[in-house]
Amino acid sequence: MGPPARSESSVLGGLDASWLLLEAETTFEAGVGFTMQLGEGMTKEKLRAALLEQAEAFPRYRSILHNDWARFHGPRFVVSPDFNIDDHLTVEELPSPAGRDEFEQRVGEFFARSFDFSKPLWEVCLVTNLNLGEAKSALIARSHHTLADGQGFVASQLFMTSYRDELRQRMDKQAHERRIKNGVPTTPSKAHPKLDKLDWTVDQPLLQPLVFGFLVLSWIFKKAYSLAEQLAWAVIHIGVSGHFLIWTSWLQQGCLKATYTAGPRTTKRQYASSKPFALPDIKTSQKAFTTRQGGHVTLNDVIVACLADAVRPSIDAGQPRPGTFRSLVRRIAPRRVSFFIPISHRPSGDWTMRNYSTGATVFLTPHVEGEVSLDSLRKHVLEAKREMTIIKRSRLPLSLRNGLELGKHFPAVYRPISVLPSILAKPLANYVYRPMFELIMQSFMGVCTNVPGPPEAVTLCGSKVLSWTVLPPSGARDSLALGIISYAGKLSVSVMADAPPGSDGVARDIVDQFERRLAEYIRIAKDAVKQ
Repeated sequence: MGPPARSESSVLGGLDASWLLLEAETTFEAGVGFTMQLGEGMTKEKLRAALLEQAEAFPRYRSILHNDWARFHGPRFVVSPDFNIDDHLTVEELPSPAGRDEFEQRVGEFFARSFDFSKPLWEVCLVTNLNLGEAKSALIARSHHTLADGQGFVASQLFMTSYRDELRQRMDKQAHERRIKNGVPTTPSKAHPKLDKLDWTVDQPLLQPLVFGFLVLSWIFKKAYSLAEQLAWAVIHIGVSGHFLIWTSWLQQGCLKATYTAGPRTTKRQYASSKPFALPDIKTSQKAFTTRQGGHVTLNDVIVACLADAVRPSIDAGQPRPGTFRSLVRRIAPRRVSFFIPISHRPSGDWTMRNYSTGATVFLTPHVEGEVSLDSLRKHVLEAKREMTIIKRSRLPLSLRNGLELGKHFPAVYRPISVLPSILAKPLANYVYRPMFELIMQSFMGVCTNVPGPPEAVTLCGSKVLSWTVLPPSGARDSLALGIISYAGKLSVSVMADAPPGSDGVARDIVDQFERRLAEYIRIAKDAVKQ
């Protein structure tokens, strides 16, 4: 059973087109990807057949991106008549003995390659001769962000697995529930559960007009209240983000141990992934850190707080960006770890590879090293929750996304350099676009995304998927790509970082710090729950 038939626009949305703009004007890299460690039984022939079926179901896997800008249309996808699946699938046998270090090195090398825009923007590598417990082979895949957002990319990969039919059923159910939730309520109890005693009025002819009017007014009030609340949070969001953006956009240093050097971004990458943590253990942490005053702590709150702790030592070990004025300001500037957090607005049941993501930067205070207690960790996690709440409830990210989407119809509005004469376009690009975008991209230390995977283990072409990791884009130079995924009742984190001279092992250091800190969170939380 495949995804439901649904047409996809060949013209890129404004948000997708912005990735191309950022790549052209900054050091941003718009690659997303994943890895799967597999049990026995995977062969090139089986994988090739699955990829062909996937390409038939999702046309963008067979399409070439025409990166042409005009006044009234932007870049667009065109199905390639010369599509060849063998151009996108390679098989590599790792030298024996191939363990964790050899595999992670190969992943870093794979993601360091540039995309070939003359072909569809994705590729897969089947790694064999792997010796990682039950894992005998692995899949490494990546695509350009214009091809799909994170959820769309993962959904298209799940199409090849044993989870395909169940995913279809779950997405259809979610779409049905969403239509009911967002529509005008048909009974008082659907407007509010406590009004269930008034459901009998629906069947009374004389009362039906009054009941229907009440339901419509309650729906309008609910929508108006929600919009007003989002706008209020947007004001807070602008104030908080604007304050920290002033400090970080020009003062920020990367998460590498190497000394900062000017020049182009290095072409080398390093990768590491954590061991999986049981979701019930992390939920214990949520329970222990939740308070009546602070509110309910989510899984994301715990993980981003822990990642801020894990990243801080790598920042402190590096040499800051040079400059006497920067050194003076750094002494008084607030110490924050900043992550760009993607936020998905994908409609339930949507199988297309269109990008429905937006996002915002969250500024976190790392936990001070030293004596760790329940109270100090709870305070730390609740601070992270407050920062995450601002970007989740704010209307600002969605409004900015909607503004960018208008560029799909009038790209010249937000990229005038594509239609201006060269004598005007070059100064505009060099002195306005490029400096402005670089400042924005330098305001965060990494992109951190959380993708929900299947709740149970799945198989791919008959081979069991033992572990699964995801990677978002990495942002500007010296920044990180931090991918979080829950799969088969466990959660793991993966890190991709630049690898300039002197920065060896940064990705592995961050992952090791994350494992140590999360284990500490869980230990303290379990002790608190027992008491």
